[in-house]
Amino acid sequence: MTRGLILAIESSCDETAAAVVERGSRTLSSVVASQIATHARYGGVVPELASREHLRAIVPVVRAALAQANITLSDLDAIAVTSGPGLAGALLVGITYAKALAYAQNIPLIAINHLEGHIHAVLLNERESATDCHPEQSRNTDWLPELSRNTDGLSERVSNNDCHPERAKRVEGPAVVLHPDAGASDLASESWETNQPGAPSSLQPLAERVGNQEPPPDQPALALVVSGGHTHLFLARPAHGAWTYTLIGRTVDDAAGEAYDKVAKLLGFGYPGGPWIDALARHGNPLAVPFAFSQIKTKLHLAGKTPRTKAALTAPIANLDTHFLFSFSGIKTAVLRYVELHNLREEAHARAARLFPPQYGHPEQSIKDCHLEPAHNTDRHLQPAHDIDCHPERAKRVEGPAVVLQPGAPEPVLSLPNACPESDGRNLTSETGETITPKPPATKQEALALCPQPTLDLIASFQHAVVGDLMKKTFVAAESLGVRRILVTGGVAANRELRARFTAEAARRHVRVAFPTLALSTDNAAMIAAAAWPRLQAREFADQSLSADPSLALGR
Repeated sequence: MTRGLILAIESSCDETAAAVVERGSRTLSSVVASQIATHARYGGVVPELASREHLRAIVPVVRAALAQANITLSDLDAIAVTSGPGLAGALLVGITYAKALAYAQNIPLIAINHLEGHIHAVLLNERESATDCHPEQSRNTDWLPELSRNTDGLSERVSNNDCHPERAKRVEGPAVVLHPDAGASDLASESWETNQPGAPSSLQPLAERVGNQEPPPDQPALALVVSGGHTHLFLARPAHGAWTYTLIGRTVDDAAGEAYDKVAKLLGFGYPGGPWIDALARHGNPLAVPFAFSQIKTKLHLAGKTPRTKAALTAPIANLDTHFLFSFSGIKTAVLRYVELHNLREEAHARAARLFPPQYGHPEQSIKDCHLEPAHNTDRHLQPAHDIDCHPERAKRVEGPAVVLQPGAPEPVLSLPNACPESDGRNLTSETGETITPKPPATKQEALALCPQPTLDLIASFQHAVVGDLMKKTFVAAESLGVRRILVTGGVAANRELRARFTAEAARRHVRVAFPTLALSTDNAAMIAAAAWPRLQAREFADQSLSADPSLALGR
């Protein structure tokens, strides 16, 4: 009898990931190569650069996943790969490599929708929590790959920089971050400030409210997939070990995570914007700026017209209930108008110049004529960034390599990648021949000191409005469909306020709500392997003609 081992590859956007999962319920390894440092200087993902980084990372990442799981290619029962939606070039890298491996090993190839993978991230977490079968990872680091970038004379040194031998392995350099699923206990150090204006009252520690719930038996669930590229509501129904999906609602323009990135850039913060907004919002009044979402009207002008994309053809917006449609371009514009009305643009430019000096690659920012003095607020209890500790009981990874939570600290220490990834920690030479010493990554402490209280209030109000809109429409949809179980997943699901408010509302309505672990919230391959397990059982395989589908739809 086979072990049901699936090697999964995920390369839909800006993270190269590989994982080995046993029978869809036990993660043996999960490796992620993050490209945040590459794209941060541009304020967003550059598709061509993403494809090149995938090409560079795909082989060592897969090798690391196999070695971490202590298996070889011959032990695999199938290979799963994300076939869409996503960036065409990025998807092709993963698909081509997966097809080659499947062909060489003569094992099945399974194509997985990226959105379905996010839904299965929650289900995988529930199954692993129920069986308590987190495998013990080896402390031996002989398998760690040696990566080099000889073309530019730059190199990446791989070292054993473990946060914990059973929890996480991290590789130096901007390319590779190794982390098996951290488990629900990673939420133990997170807390919610109940004295914050607008914060829900009577909230237990987040780990008790989320990680320790007994998973319910298979039953229909409403899944909210919310990330930088997607904001969708699906009705997920189990059927004979597999799942079927019906699209209930979606965004008609920007995704929620996209709005976070654009607002963060507008206010002078780095990419990705989610960690910055989430960390700074705790210091503002969420009711200071009255942002509101208008009701989306029926798209009569789209009725009867041929949709322009395959996803729209599967579920035309004109056929969806407008009560379950999202729109985040309006609030993004509202923040822009607020910035212009209150003359905050110069402040934002000055803040960006201080956090990301132009000589380190931050685009189009100038220090000249920008003067911004640190805001002195002695009640914020700041903790020096250099106090970060990698011990599992003192430091927890929240979203990519960006956020570190420290128990006992009033807020997380937030550190984004250096805006000049090519420096590799060494001195640079400017166009005039001047030697430039790379600036350490900007921290939350620095950003907080450069934010006057009105700016913090604006950030808090923006997040409060976005989370409120997501929560309102999700729970109304669940009530309308008679669903008593809600799954919240995707990169934005790592947001603290979103988790706290969804959990509180679910308790008030006596509805179950589940989230993936923070490591499973962002793009990873373990969720792809989990989604592939029912297809392996049903023998739903792809052939060698499989290609990328950037607009691949899920459900009907």
